Amino acid sequence: MFLLQEKTNTNGIKQREEWIDYLRGIGIVLMVTGHASIWYPLHKWILGFHMPLFFVLSGFLFNRQKWSERGLGKFAAARFRSYIIPYFLWCAICFIINLPLFYINNRYSNMLLVAIKNIGWIAFSIKVDGVFVPLNCTALWFLTCFFLSQLAFYLLVNCKPLWQCVLAAVFIAINYVMNYLKTPVLPWHLDVALIGSIFILIGYHIKEKRLLDKIQTIIVPVLMIITASVIIMWNDKTDMYFRQYGKDLLIFLIQTSLMCCALMWVCRSIHTLYLKNLFCIFGRYSIIVMALNVATNLYARRVYEFVGRRIGVNLRWVEYPLLFISLAFYFLVILLYQKLVAKNEKFSILTGK
Repeated sequence: MFLLQEKTNTNGIKQREEWIDYLRGIGIVLMVTGHASIWYPLHKWILGFHMPLFFVLSGFLFNRQKWSERGLGKFAAARFRSYIIPYFLWCAICFIINLPLFYINNRYSNMLLVAIKNIGWIAFSIKVDGVFVPLNCTALWFLTCFFLSQLAFYLLVNCKPLWQCVLAAVFIAINYVMNYLKTPVLPWHLDVALIGSIFILIGYHIKEKRLLDKIQTIIVPVLMIITASVIIMWNDKTDMYFRQYGKDLLIFLIQTSLMCCALMWVCRSIHTLYLKNLFCIFGRYSIIVMALNVATNLYARRVYEFVGRRIGVNLRWVEYPLLFISLAFYFLVILLYQKLVAKNEKFSILTGK
């Protein structure tokens, strides 16, 4: 049974926070799933919207009055603490975690260079699948991109509607030109961050225009999900990391906006959220999952190569069990992190608190 949520009382506010954490949790689980060797149509469907979802939710939560009063300087400082400090800390932690893999792969000789490339991202890129991208050891590329997106969004949201449209068009045109010229992805995904700021703006306007309140029946979001899914499967593969937007960037914006808006309505309106506590925990501590995702996959793949292949086990037979094992591992790490923070609040800096 579905019901439009009340927002006029304390319980309503608390519930709103829960559904947002819940949806964030779904997004981070989709990220982990998308990074596994899963069935390709599912992989393509996930990549079609899962990263923009975080941008849209951020825009939905943005408090314009608060940050207009505090100004750009304090806004940038707060976002720097939330995203950039954890980025560097986790990149350093992941580098240490990956030291055994360096040893196994005989890469100690260029370990310092690898560390600089993974953490710095300064004027460096490599060619992967025909696209130049910065090298990074974790999915934390998102944090630097997200930080720059927030700054670009602050510029957008403080403009009049006409200038918002003009600047958004400029941001889109920049990405069109860069893809046409096949230029490298900029350090910290600055070019992708411009598109991210548009997704944040979309989330902001979903809240300001009260679009979720205007949907009175579940039929509408279901049709939006179906439409978005059809477009995603018809469209070419999309991946913001590689600055891949499918057949056309505007199509990518449409498919993700439809899917995100529909998922937001469903999660906000449903009475009983399935596995609510689990997904909310993943949503609140998504940075930890992002940080450990690639390292976990590398170690799991290495174990498979050492054991699985020797006994003739096909990777596809173990990929999904490994996925659930990885999620259980992330959950245990989050519980450990909570205990550390309870003993010393300074550890909260790892998640940008």
